[in-house]
Amino acid sequence: MRELFKGLLPVLHNVTSVHRVLEFVRLCTSFNCNNIIITRPTGAAAQQGVPEAFKIALKEGANIMILGELKDVQEIAKIEKLYLLTAEEEGETLDKAIEEAAELLREGKKIGVAVQGQDLPFLPREKQLGTCVKVLEKKAPATSLCTIFLWELSKKLT
Repeated sequence: MRELFKGLLPVLHNVTSVHRVLEFVRLCTSFNCNNIIITRPTGAAAQQGVPEAFKIALKEGANIMILGELKDVQEIAKIEKLYLLTAEEEGETLDKAIEEAAELLREGKKIGVAVQGQDLPFLPREKQLGTCVKVLEKKAPATSLCTIFLWELSKKLT
């Protein structure tokens, strides 16, 4: 699975919380994600969370990339597809997205899996960058959405 997850780029977007940054990085490294992206960190997340996240990632053998905007992920990381994980909003079903993501990873392609770092929906211009995936019917923290997606994807790949 570690080899197949090589093309998976988890993205934490628009985050202000130190705790959420660290929780996200720990989650991603627990699934053996080697490359983690944080876009638009601000406030304490940028000042304290990012340096701490780098320490965690280094200890786990992972890399972190900090980018200004979500659109930079496609441009710089050269991903094939970006999945925007949501709750309560309309979007592609989780099963369909997992099936497609697993196939792309098996083909050796890169995919991004993004969650909001704040309890806000993705902006309309951000939704145009990828495919919204409805993970849950009710509001849930970003790391919960990402955990469900990564767990289901790991089951599909093994």
